[in-house]
Amino acid sequence: MSRKMEEIPLIDGIKEVLISLNKMGYKMGVLTSNNKKNVDDFLKHYEMRNLFEFIYAEKNVFGKDKAINKMMKIEKLDKIIYVGDETRDIEACKKIEVPIISVGWGFNTSVNLKKYNPNYFIEDPKELLEIAETLV
Repeated sequence: MSRKMEEIPLIDGIKEVLISLNKMGYKMGVLTSNNKKNVDDFLKHYEMRNLFEFIYAEKNVFGKDKAINKMMKIEKLDKIIYVGDETRDIEACKKIEVPIISVGWGFNTSVNLKKYNPNYFIEDPKELLEIAETLV
């Protein structure tokens, strides 16, 4: 995220989905290997910072399972659903038995993500709402 935050496009429909999830009572946060300020600036630019209760920046990208556990402990979360766009997200979540929704609009290709058998795989942000509705 070295580009200016306003130059990074927002995924079509994601803001509306996040607003809906927030209204449904889901506590949302960000776990990132990026700089916390970059993520904060991005969310503020798109007027979405208020939708997230925390941003947890973890530089150790090779221990994502440990980062997830650490974040859960710090934020006092006993149950989460992780949304990620990388194969290492799937591997980390499987390792610590956290359900994962893999998204096909990010870092890794859809074909590659599906090979790792995430709990859920989606191509459109609106599908997050469909999954969320089955979990409440």
